Amino acid sequence: MMKILTIGLLSIFILSGCSSKQETEVSSLKKVSPQEKIVKIDSLYEKERKEFLVETMYSSKIPVKTPDKILRVLVMPYVDEDMNLQTENFHFIKVDDGRWILGEYLNGQDKSNPKSLTPLK
Repeated sequence: MMKILTIGLLSIFILSGCSSKQETEVSSLKKVSPQEKIVKIDSLYEKERKEFLVETMYSSKIPVKTPDKILRVLVMPYVDEDMNLQTENFHFIKVDDGRWILGEYLNGQDKSNPKSLTPLK
């Protein structure tokens, strides 16, 4: 009986020591708001995309197409003329076509003035 009691007390001390250690680690972390996370991720994405465009624009034989601008519209639930409930859904609308950016090897221009082309409609 005494052996079970000492094992129980020993396990309580060990487990309480681990839990207090975790609390100190969590409290020492800097709290970042969701807005700060979004800004940092967006700026990193933009930086990487611009670096890729600069590297590939002047390398040999690689035309680059910038992405299309797509607008995502959320239509909330509504009741139509036949009294049917229409659930919410997304509609995707192309706002702007992407452009083809050609390097200096294709259009004969200097590096300071790259040429950009728009696809035919």
